[in-house]
Amino acid sequence: MEIFNVSRLSPGTMTPDELEATFVQRANQLQNILECIATSALTSEKQNLLLVGPRGVGKTHLISMIYYRLKEVEELNDHMLTAWLHVEEWSDASFQDFLLKILFALFSQAYGDQAAEQRVAPIRALELKEAESTAVGLIKELVGDRTLMILLENFGGLIQKLGNFGGMQLYSFIRETGFCCLIATSPGPVSRVLPPGSPFQRNFFRTEQLEELSFNDAVQLVSKMAQYQKNGELSSLIATPRGRARVQALSYLAGGNHRAYVVFAPLLIQESIGKLSEMLLQTLDHLMPFYNSRIACLSQEQSRIIEFVCESRHPVQMADVAQGCTTTPTSALAQLESLCKMGYLQSYKIKDARYYELSELLMRLSFEVKKHRNKPIGLLLDLLRLWYSPFQLKKKQAALPLGSVPEHEHIQALPSLDQNGGDPATAEYSSEYNAAALMNDDVRALQAVEKLVATRKSNQDLIAQASCLIRLERIDQALAVCDAIIESNQASALVWQMRAWILNKIGRFDEALSSCKKSIELDPGVYRTWCEQASILLNLNRLKEALDSCDTAIGLNNKDGYVWEIQGMALKDMEKLEEAVSAFSKAVELDPKQLSSRMKLCATLVELNRCEEALRRAQQAAETYPEEQQVSVLLGSILASLRRYEESLQSFNKAVSLGNNSPFVRYKIVELLLALDRWREGMASLDKALDQFSHLENADAGDTRALIRCLLPNLFAPRILQLSIKVLFLIYQKHRTLGILGQGLIECIPEVTASTSLSDADVGLWRNSWQMIAGRMAEFRLPLRLLDSATRFRKTRDLRIFMDLPLEERTLLEQMTGVHIDAIA
Repeated sequence: MEIFNVSRLSPGTMTPDELEATFVQRANQLQNILECIATSALTSEKQNLLLVGPRGVGKTHLISMIYYRLKEVEELNDHMLTAWLHVEEWSDASFQDFLLKILFALFSQAYGDQAAEQRVAPIRALELKEAESTAVGLIKELVGDRTLMILLENFGGLIQKLGNFGGMQLYSFIRETGFCCLIATSPGPVSRVLPPGSPFQRNFFRTEQLEELSFNDAVQLVSKMAQYQKNGELSSLIATPRGRARVQALSYLAGGNHRAYVVFAPLLIQESIGKLSEMLLQTLDHLMPFYNSRIACLSQEQSRIIEFVCESRHPVQMADVAQGCTTTPTSALAQLESLCKMGYLQSYKIKDARYYELSELLMRLSFEVKKHRNKPIGLLLDLLRLWYSPFQLKKKQAALPLGSVPEHEHIQALPSLDQNGGDPATAEYSSEYNAAALMNDDVRALQAVEKLVATRKSNQDLIAQASCLIRLERIDQALAVCDAIIESNQASALVWQMRAWILNKIGRFDEALSSCKKSIELDPGVYRTWCEQASILLNLNRLKEALDSCDTAIGLNNKDGYVWEIQGMALKDMEKLEEAVSAFSKAVELDPKQLSSRMKLCATLVELNRCEEALRRAQQAAETYPEEQQVSVLLGSILASLRRYEESLQSFNKAVSLGNNSPFVRYKIVELLLALDRWREGMASLDKALDQFSHLENADAGDTRALIRCLLPNLFAPRILQLSIKVLFLIYQKHRTLGILGQGLIECIPEVTASTSLSDADVGLWRNSWQMIAGRMAEFRLPLRLLDSATRFRKTRDLRIFMDLPLEERTLLEQMTGVHIDAIA
């Protein structure tokens, strides 16, 4: 079931190409570290860095990137040696062992592992003091007047094994030699790695916290893995709202943990719940040997404690462990603290209470699978069912249901072909093609140009063939034609540009960017190619570079609205909304007929809460395009944001009359009917929409958050509230989409529990009403647990409530309440 060759647990074994292909999020941080290293190597100013982050956050990946990037910097080779101590655990560490590992790393780079061991073995055989002295002398001899850069993993584990005396020896060695620099990693927290009294606390390190993956980083990671492995199915999926929604599902399972995304990414392409369950079980089975080996290192009492913490699923206190493991409180506390130091557990302190839980979610899941084959699968599938639907991401885009940016000139208009050449058949085919192109008859044009390709097969004919195939949306064939031209060594800048456009369209962004750069190398003066590069960089979320490409394109031609539209999109993604408005306004000024620029402008104005201005713009578009259904949708969306529900409903109904039967429009009509208190009519419309859209392959069950919000005014009439919830519940139950309704309930939790206009009694009524109607359904176990916890926390502000939840649920609740509880050890 493996999809990726990417190492799940040991990035240090990956090749440089694999590391680069799956590197996300930390480009700027890596560049800063390399500049820091260069300063240390080229000057007397030695800087030491400590990179801190939880297990699985990508520390080894970053260290590996540092090592391989340094090897490529030729100017540093004469000034620096690098010793990479890439070990997961320091099981038998001593100061002598540390020195010998440095020597082994240096010799290994120069002579290979076998020769390195032969050189180190005699030193290992010496008495302790003599061995240390000899090793230090040899290191000094090897380094000479250069800088020794030590890349050291799990610094906290090393310091714990060295003890106070060994730690002081290490500190003295680095300070006294004057040529060493440390780039170290540790799971943290810093207070555990550098406890009070440690010599390394005295401004020795510059500490950097490694952040977990954001949602966009996670999408980029999965996308890059798929592209590197040439997994077309996953690459295509991840470029769609449906694929991004599935990454959203993983984000609630994996949090921001790099390792968890790598482990679970293969699940994204599974459509069948049964297949998903089978694959999930196999994935966890593959992890068992690794975690079993970690458990095997523990004593019997420690293993029993780990098992107890796993089965508890939520953080536990020392008294719970003492009772559950039939041991004394003193012994339980000692073992818990020891397991924290070893990295198996992490602890939290809330008021006077201390809580403990596993530091790695994957260990707990693997352990649960081993003990109870079906228990964790049910837990994970409940979570995935809740977040599997794409509507959550669609709704963000729904107010702007636009097509893609304008097609390029070579796609908008087919090129005319040369009719010369002396062959009457060729002239006839060329004439036939040109006539079809003039009439925009793509099918006839393709038939004619394919005859030309068969007879003379000129570069011009092949370009025209690719253009026809693109217009007919036969993308794979168009790409094959471009590749054939390239293989013949006749590729022009235009061919590489077409190839870049195609690859960008199908989501193969890195390849598209390479093709674009090749086109620019051949002809850097074509502004459309710079526009295409900007579009690709925008899709890669490399926003600053996208803006730079836009600036170059504008410098070549500032009269094309297309590039201003791309610039506006990049600025909007950077949340520079005022600047985005200016760019979109310029696009509209230059190309008033380009509807997408108008609509993006209106949507941005809405985000700036300039709704009246957006309304005027949308009304102008409606006057210009009275029969354009998307304009009616846009106008309806803006009117809805202004709470002009009747007019909004009229606009959406007009969109339907113009042929827009999209899920967004149909569900928006339901929402407006409920907002207008036309409950019976709204529920009938909802039933029809669910019947039409919820059972398709790309199922859509509506914006349930918006529908549930329509119930809130009924809080002041408990019977009506409960009846309304029941009707809504029964309709979604009828269409077997209760999981989506449960998702909507989760999304409403923050605004309900944070509302100052609602009393504690109102919030309690809301919780109790949902509990009474949906409490027995499996799809509502998680939503109701979270709602109950959020309701109790609102009333008491007692952080101990969070400790009743497992890590993945607690993460959700922390996001909803704006609370973050950091582990202290």
